[in-house]
Amino acid sequence: MWEDQKTILKVRKCFAVLSFADGKEGTLKFESMKVGDRVCIKKSVVVYHHPQNRNQPFDVKDMEGEVVAIVHEWQGRPVSANWPILVQFDKKFKAHLKEDEVELVSSEV
Repeated sequence: MWEDQKTILKVRKCFAVLSFADGKEGTLKFESMKVGDRVCIKKSVVVYHHPQNRNQPFDVKDMEGEVVAIVHEWQGRPVSANWPILVQFDKKFKAHLKEDEVELVSSEV
């Protein structure tokens, strides 16, 4: 019985790796967007951590910011982040966003 459970755990680990490999193909969308690019928020995105509006709903639609990071790994391990694009709007305000929520304004060459 224990051997069967260990086998199942191994299969789950392989499945997770394969699942990540499939999700990795989706990151090709980010090839046109890179760190340093200016982006605009094109959809209504409500956040609760805006410095002037702590714990209050704040919509960041139409705000512009700079891509600070595109999260593909954490502590050296590959991850499939739900909101992989980290955008900094001002000195104290950053937010993680999805690729369909941001629009490229200008690219840093």
